[in-house]
Amino acid sequence: MSELQLLFVVLAALYLWECACWLRSGSLALAQSFCRWRIVRPGRLLGNHGGGFVLAPLLPFGSVLVSAPYPLCLSPLGLVPQPSSRREGAPGTDSSFISWEQLGELSVRSKHLLAGGKVIARTNSAFRAREIAAELREIQKVPAKKREAAVRRLIANPFDRKKLQERWMAFASRRSLLRDLDCALFLFLLAIAPAAIWRFGLAQTWPALLIILLALTTGIAITFHRLHKFLYPALSDDRFTHFLLNLLSPVTAIRAQDALTRPLLESFHPVTLACALGDSTEADTLARPALRSLVFSPASLDGSETLPAKCRQFFESAQRESMEKLLRQCGIAPENLLRPPSALDPECRSFCPLCEAQFVQRDGLCPDCGQAALQSMGTASD
Repeated sequence: MSELQLLFVVLAALYLWECACWLRSGSLALAQSFCRWRIVRPGRLLGNHGGGFVLAPLLPFGSVLVSAPYPLCLSPLGLVPQPSSRREGAPGTDSSFISWEQLGELSVRSKHLLAGGKVIARTNSAFRAREIAAELREIQKVPAKKREAAVRRLIANPFDRKKLQERWMAFASRRSLLRDLDCALFLFLLAIAPAAIWRFGLAQTWPALLIILLALTTGIAITFHRLHKFLYPALSDDRFTHFLLNLLSPVTAIRAQDALTRPLLESFHPVTLACALGDSTEADTLARPALRSLVFSPASLDGSETLPAKCRQFFESAQRESMEKLLRQCGIAPENLLRPPSALDPECRSFCPLCEAQFVQRDGLCPDCGQAALQSMGTASD
C-alpha cells in the first residue's frame, strides 16, 4: 500500500469515527436517510451499562437527532436523580432527595449539571445541561404555592409535539447551504480528488485540490458558525471550537450538520420524537414500553410515603398524563398499549406488566426485572 493510499484509509477511518455518537443509557437517536427516519438505539457490542455508540447515516444527506428522558424526577417538593437502571429505581432504593430550598446554586460542567458542586444529572450535550439548569432556576423563583403548576408545565414540555416541529422546521429551513457544502466536500474527497490524482498525479494537482479543499472547509465553517449562533446563542466556546475543527479537519467538516442536530431536540421525550418525525409503527412500538414503564413502575405501585417515593410518584403521574395526551393526538389509543400481550406459548400463564416477559408460573415477582408482580395472561390492564 502506498503512502497516498494509506492516507485515504486513515481519512475513511476518521470519517467513520465522526459518524459515531455516544449516547447515555435510556437515550436513542432518530437517523434520517434521504426522506425516511428510523430509530437507532445504543449498541450493546460497543457499549456498557452507561450507554453505547450509534452510527449516523454514512452519507451526509440526512440528519441524526438525539433524544433522552428527563434526567431528574421533579415534584413541587423537590427533585431526585433519575435511576440509570430499573433495579436502581426499585422500592427501598436509597435516593438523594433535594428540596427546592436546598437545591442552591446550579452550575454546568461540560455535559453535567451540578448543585452545590455535586453532579445531579448527566446529559448527552452541554446545551441540554444548560437548558435544564435554566429550567430549574425558573422553578426556584416560583413561590411554593404556585410551584405545582410550574412543575407540571415543565414536565409536559418534552411531550409538546407542536413545539418540536417548530424547532425542527426553524433549522430545516436554514440548513440547505450547509448540507450542500457538506455533500460537495464528501464528493470531492471521495471521488473528485482521488480521480484527479490518479489521472494527473499528485504533483500536478495538489495546488488546485488544496485551494478547492480550503474553499469548501471555510464555507462550511462560516455557515456552521452562523447556524450555531442562531440555534445555540449561549454556547460561544463550543461554537468557536467547532468553527476551528470544521476549518482544519475536512472529515469533521463533512459531519458539521450532525454537531447542530444532535442536541437540537434532546429536550423532547423519545416518544415525542417518534410521533412527530417517525412513522406510526415506530411510534407505537416505542410508546408501548415507555407508557408501561410509567404505569407499572416501582414508584407508581409503591405506597411509600418517603419524600423520594412521593417525588417519583408525582413525576411519573404527570408524565403519564402528558404522554397519553400526546398519543391520542397522534391517533394511538393508550389503553391498547396496556393490554396483556398474546401468549407466546400455550404453557404461558402469566406475564410481567413492566417488561412483558412471559412465564409458566402463575404468580410471584418477575425474575427478569425483579420489580413487578406477575399478572395472569387474562388480566386486563388499565
